[in-house]
Parts: sequence; structure tokens; C-alpha cells
Amino acid sequence: PTGSGTKLKIPRRSNESEPRTPNSRTNSPSTRLFNSIERKFQHVRRVLTPKRRSTESAQPALLTAKNMSNISTTSSNSPDQVREELVKALNNRGIECVCKGYSVRGKVQAANEKMCKLSFELEVCLIPTSANASGSVVGIRRKRLK
Repeated sequence: PTGSGTKLKIPRRSNESEPRTPNSRTNSPSTRLFNSIERKFQHVRRVLTPKRRSTESAQPALLTAKNMSNISTTSSNSPDQVREELVKALNNRGIECVCKGYSVRGKVQAANEKMCKLSFELEVCLIPTSANASGSVVGIRRKRLK
């Protein structure tokens, strides 16, 4: 008689000693409070976690007056061309180099050892010419790592 429209009644268990499964929609106030605190903690953690920078920068760094030490200027106006020339010059000298964006890291190793004798970083950057001019000069920042 399932097709006649009558509902079948399922008898309930009368044994209350067995634990009942609570509805997932009805949480106790303490559970709701704990879940709320946990969500807020996760949000704060997500906000405070630094974002990964992309490895390939779209443009070289523009230097300020603070970071003007260990910098050489170039006659070129193209940062990409300066980076390519740096890599070519380092390879001609037999120095291993790795490029990340506008930074070039180089390693000089001793001839008979595997240890690194010298490690350095060269970064192609833009140097503002003056306060009233909008142009900038391409420069190279030098940094010794080891």
C-alpha cells in the first residue's frame, strides 16, 4: 500500500539508555562560541601570513636615498639589456649565475674544491635622476653574500 498515499509509521525505540545522535544543525552555545573563535583565529592567521612574491618582477626596484650604497650606474636605459649583459659577462668569466627577476646571483668556486669561495648578488635597479625630473637611470646594486 505504498502507492495509496498512506504514510508508514516507523516505531521509535523506547530504550533511552542508548545515546541518540544529535542534529548537526543544533549546536550547543559553547560549541557555537568555540567555532566562532576558531574561525576568527583562522582569519587573523590568514591575514598576518605574508604573501609569496612572484619570482619574476615586472620592473626593477626604484631606489630611494637610503639604499644608495654599493651602486654603479650604467649608460644603458634598458634594464633587460643590462641584465642580459651581466649574465653574459659572468658566463664568459666562468662564474655560475642564477637569475630571478632582475637579481643575478653568482658563485665563484675554487678550482680544486667543491666549496664556494665567493657568493654575490647583482641587482638591476632604477635610480631617480632628480626630484623634478621623471626619468631614471639604470644601475647595478652589488651585494656580497659569502
